[in-house]
Amino acid sequence: MNYKFLILAAVIILSLAVGGFSQELTSEEKGLIKEVLSEKFEKFSLKEMDFICAGGASLDQIQVYLPSQISLSEETVHQGLIVALVIYGEEIDCSYPLFVASIEAEEEEIDYGAALFDSSGEIMAVSLVQIEKLEKPVEEPSLSLAKVKEEPDLVSLTLKTGTYVLKCKIPASMIPASMEG
Repeated sequence: MNYKFLILAAVIILSLAVGGFSQELTSEEKGLIKEVLSEKFEKFSLKEMDFICAGGASLDQIQVYLPSQISLSEETVHQGLIVALVIYGEEIDCSYPLFVASIEAEEEEIDYGAALFDSSGEIMAVSLVQIEKLEKPVEEPSLSLAKVKEEPDLVSLTLKTGTYVLKCKIPASMIPASMEG
């Protein structure tokens, strides 16, 4: 029995029950979520990022692009998938794949998590994710970014595709120190 996943399950269930959807993760929660997402992300190659198509959304120094084909469903997210490429600033070296997967304990699904990975596969940020089924399917995938008033260091990202909408928060600025003036 893997106790760290049971601990994560209890912590996430309690935090969701108390505060609804919250990005306030403890360092222990972040560590456990990073571990789960890292294991699932190992199956993907960052060299496949050339499938990112033009279009997407931008806000201040952040640009987000979608894969040319994306199939967002409970099943695909359960396995884990790259849903976007996030670029901070104008240099492609500052791009981060946004990887989303379910976080589970044993056979019981607990929640969904997202992580931004740098070009070496290092996790730069993690967050919880909301995935909801839409009443009517959308014809074209759409992506939007918005500032989060109560948390100025975060940006809300919303992706609608097929019959699902995905919502998470990403850091407002992750430009490496070497690129800052």
